[in-house]
Amino acid sequence: AKLETQNPDTRSKVNGASTQSTTSKIVTNSSRAARILFTQPIVLAMSLYGALVFSSMYTLYATFQDVWSQHPYYFNSTQTALNSLAPAIGFLLAAAFIIPFIDKQTLHLPRSVQQRRQRRTRIPTPAGKHRRRLPAPLAVLVRLDARVQTTVASAANYYIDSFEQYAASALAAEAFLRATLGGIVPLFAPTMFEKLGYGWGMSVFGFLSLVLTPAPMVF
Repeated sequence: AKLETQNPDTRSKVNGASTQSTTSKIVTNSSRAARILFTQPIVLAMSLYGALVFSSMYTLYATFQDVWSQHPYYFNSTQTALNSLAPAIGFLLAAAFIIPFIDKQTLHLPRSVQQRRQRRTRIPTPAGKHRRRLPAPLAVLVRLDARVQTTVASAANYYIDSFEQYAASALAAEAFLRATLGGIVPLFAPTMFEKLGYGWGMSVFGFLSLVLTPAPMVF
């Protein structure tokens, strides 16, 4: 600013600054997430998997009242509400003990392969689906939600490493698809459970996850 004041004909310019107009920037940045989602197969596949994980999780939460109030549990409303603490504990355990060590796994590799494998080792693994009756269902919920949190964090790290300056757009694309399907699918869950039952109904999510499992290796 001082240089421009002393020399009116001089104009300062930041290296790397965009010369686009504000309108062009808004249009370009607003559409980038959609372009990444539909032109990058790995982003689409991982976004679909994230949406599937969240759909199954929200569907599971939506069935709490019906499942816990029936045989063999017969929980009252208070006990059913307390069961919601299990997913919260799973998220907290993942945030405290699992996610901080995602990056450290590459430190045990030789330096020559660390950079080559850094992105690939961040790709999340399937967040298991459980359909059989277990003696400790709350423990299963803790484990399931810890895996969900780990999956989301691993995918986010992968996008950040792979897309760098466009990582925010990749994250936005994944979050949009995940939130949209995660909110819509549970609305149709009651009809599915009426026809298939809770066991086979939840297994549908498991079968779909198996279809998407090879995606990181293929793309």
